Order: sequence, then C-alpha cells, then structure tokens
Amino acid sequence: MSIIPKETAEQLAQLIRAWNAKGFSPATSTNYSFRVGADRLAISKSGRDKSQFSAQDFMLVDLKGRALPPFEGERSSAETLLHTVLYEENEAINVVVHTHSIYGTLLSDYYLKQGNLQLSQYELLKALPQFDSHEVDFELPIFPNTQDIEQLSEDFRQLYLAQPATIAYLIAGHGLYTWGKSIAEAKRHLEALEFLLEVHYKKLLLAPR
Repeated sequence: MSIIPKETAEQLAQLIRAWNAKGFSPATSTNYSFRVGADRLAISKSGRDKSQFSAQDFMLVDLKGRALPPFEGERSSAETLLHTVLYEENEAINVVVHTHSIYGTLLSDYYLKQGNLQLSQYELLKALPQFDSHEVDFELPIFPNTQDIEQLSEDFRQLYLAQPATIAYLIAGHGLYTWGKSIAEAKRHLEALEFLLEVHYKKLLLAPR
C-alpha cells in the first residue's frame, strides 16, 4: 500500500491554510497535489475547508484520477484531471497548486476574449524561471471555464505540448493553476503571480480614462 509522505503533506497543508488567510483559497474551493510516485499523486479531497486543511485531507489517486487504496469511496477534487495531465506530461513536475483569488477571477474573465493576459515590465517577473530581467513580456494563457474537466485537461495538454515552458494558466472567472519541481518552486510561482495579478488589476484602475 502506498503511503502519503507525512512531512510533505503537512508542509503543503500549512501553506494551503496560509493561502486561505490571504484570500487565495476561500471556503472549500481550490485544489492542490504532489507527486508520490511515477504513477500516483496525493491530491486534496473534495469539499475540504481550506482554513482547516490538514495532512489528512489528501488522498491518493492514479494518473487517471482514480482513487487508490486505502481511499476507495472517497472523492478527490472535481478538477483532478487538470493535475494528472501535468504529471503525465512532465516527470519533473512534483507539485500543482490552484487558487481562486479575487484578482485572478476578475482578470481572467476580463481578458478571456484576448486568450491571454500579458504582464510586462514588472520586477517580480524575475521570480519566474525563464526570466532574469523585468524587461520582458509574459503571457498567461486563459481557458474558458467549463464543467467538462476531461475536455479542459485535453485542451491544456495540447497547449503544454506546444509550449512546454508554460508554468501557469488561468481559467476564466475561476482562477490560477501553476506548478513546480518542488513545493518551494510552486509556492514562488503562485505568490509571484498572485502579486502580479493584483498589481495589474490596480494598474487598470489607475489608468487615465
């Protein structure tokens, strides 16, 4: 029987509670996972209050999103396939995180027709792995929201195969997905991008009319 690594689960659970306190993971929304083996991952159970999230709120699933022993009969996040597709396509990915912040929700909806949100000339872009200068343009892809998670996961798979340097995307009116080789890297991506989304939104408000 596979066992969920306690230290990793507790470390990520602590961050989930902190992100809830920042408004990134309100109520029972959002989902989080980490790789446990080549063909399995630990992912947040459905319906868990993120302000009270603990290591016991993770469960094991395979790369098809099916519950593994001893978690048969329990339900993982409805968006499990958005996690598994990343673990399938890149063996270096070990953590996937998903937030529902105010700014990610609003901006993803606002820029949906454009298909992406461009972030440019911000110093904190240097927190992302492909940049060593603020003098860059970073495009964050945006997908329409849907309850057809299987189709959305395949749509993202096609984008990722075409653009394997992608490290995040938005779902319109919904939120942010990002990932990393470690909890620390996924945390850096998430917190940098959430900061940049907030800054960009407030920049729009301050723009001359």
